[in-house]
Amino acid sequence: MILIVGEILMDVFKEHNNVESHPGGAPFNVACNVAFFGGDVAFYGCVGNDDYGNQLYEFSKTIALKKNLVQRLGKHHTTVALVSLNQGERSFRFLRDDGTDYQFDFEKFKTIDLSEINIVHFGSLMLSHQSGREFLNKAIEYLRQFPHIQISFDVNYRDDIFEDTNSKSFYLNVIEKSDLVKISEDEVHFLSGCSSIEEGLNQIFHSRQHVFLSLGQEGSCYYHEQKLIKAKTIKVRPVDTTGAGDSFYSYILYCLNKDKNILLDTIKIQNMLECANIVGAYATTKKGAIGVVPSVDVIVEIQKNEKK
Repeated sequence: MILIVGEILMDVFKEHNNVESHPGGAPFNVACNVAFFGGDVAFYGCVGNDDYGNQLYEFSKTIALKKNLVQRLGKHHTTVALVSLNQGERSFRFLRDDGTDYQFDFEKFKTIDLSEINIVHFGSLMLSHQSGREFLNKAIEYLRQFPHIQISFDVNYRDDIFEDTNSKSFYLNVIEKSDLVKISEDEVHFLSGCSSIEEGLNQIFHSRQHVFLSLGQEGSCYYHEQKLIKAKTIKVRPVDTTGAGDSFYSYILYCLNKDKNILLDTIKIQNMLECANIVGAYATTKKGAIGVVPSVDVIVEIQKNEKK
């Protein structure tokens, strides 16, 4: 089973005079997708006791989570992401004053039964606040006593949420302690200071780590022990790129949880990347980040058609 820990929030889209709200938050997006694929997944996140929080809490009950650990915090506000779209590309502005996305309870986290958990995946939005950083560091340290668990981290760097100039160090600290990492090309350049992707990856990561690098329209790469496996993606006409990276990585986590030996087989890795690329591309053809990925059967069919 996969345990996913991080933000659950409301994405609010404003286009002209139209306003739409959709459940979101990168970790919650991933959890919903893994559940849709048929994977065993648990989710721990926090919402406020307000309108958006109540909507999110009720929505989470409709997802086929093996364990729904969404916590309601009456003294805090549910985090909102204002999403602007420009030709399918999205930008965010977060409303998170005293927000629930960084109000995690370490004592509650320790009560979670980890006996069936293979992977614990963390989102990164919490890193912008001291309380969130403290929780994440404690949680990772706690997980070290469970050798059967791999720690996963989605970098998902956003410089606009930080007032502290040491933000880069916060990410590098968590990356160093993670076994599985999802990162983008821009994030590699930023965190390493290198113009070359290969040099940047070599500088940031240890040989033991498994890295999944999203490259947008160029596809993706798997990086391990200073070696790269690349896979191309399919061509689509994007409507909304919100959650494309989440969709991509949700399929990766689904596969890793389903087959513990997948990373020992180059052919399986290549196949997984190709399918994950299809998922990420397909997700951009619809608005929102939840309920936009294809089923496993459809993914396989698309992959077959692409190879004809």
